[in-house]
Amino acid sequence: VPHDWQSPPYEFTERQQRSWDIVWHQAQAQEDSPDPMDPEDAEPFELRPIEIAILEFCIDLLRQKIRNDEYGCALICATAVLGCGEFGWATPESFPPQISSIIKIARFFVLHKALRLDPESVEIRRGFAHRTDRRWFQGDMVDMDDYTYEADEGYSSAPATPTRFRGHSPSSSSVLGPFTQEQRRHPRRTFPEWVKFMVDAFMVRGTNGPVQWLLDLRTYGMKVFFNTPSEGHIGWKDGDELLYKQIHFTMGDFRGFVHGLVGQMREQLVREL
Repeated sequence: VPHDWQSPPYEFTERQQRSWDIVWHQAQAQEDSPDPMDPEDAEPFELRPIEIAILEFCIDLLRQKIRNDEYGCALICATAVLGCGEFGWATPESFPPQISSIIKIARFFVLHKALRLDPESVEIRRGFAHRTDRRWFQGDMVDMDDYTYEADEGYSSAPATPTRFRGHSPSSSSVLGPFTQEQRRHPRRTFPEWVKFMVDAFMVRGTNGPVQWLLDLRTYGMKVFFNTPSEGHIGWKDGDELLYKQIHFTMGDFRGFVHGLVGQMREQLVREL
């Protein structure tokens, strides 16, 4: 989209660009036509097409590999603006909670993506919705060695080519839309198996991806926070009045409070003992 402001230096990878094109297409299609999903007929925890496209785009952001410069990664470049507020840079103690929020949301993305890849996804979500006692995740873990994971190596996208979109009407056997290549190749993998695989692939340290960078940055932010003296909240006024945030009282008030508390405790002990 043409704009006057200077764009950040990152570029989408080819996979991310395709996912973003789908998000953009779904957003435009949603403006032109109403939401086709009927709330009464929809399956539990079902996503709209634009929500599915956003989920896939976010997963592609998370699975990118960092090459020479971490700020060439779109997700990392986007998180760099978190510390810049309306009135300047945020304080050190504000960074760890913000990064923790991003990591937690990323974990939810992985959970929902893994749930969509499970062949019994609809039944599992129905069980969650009706709080059934059926145990869906029993069984042995299958061997993951035969699965060839197509990781995003983090290179910039190739010259943009027009993306063609075709209309899709989900069949009655799958309300989740078309199956992905992973589902067609390995239809028997279960929800916990997909979770384990994706976590090991790009959600922990040692994967050289955005999540590893966020985890390291959060650790560094916590170290800075615990080693940086914070601004005090206690002050004095007129040498006798104590100020603490929104509370203020004199030392005479404090002594009266302590004496009153001691007197009440003595009366209670006399009555009970």
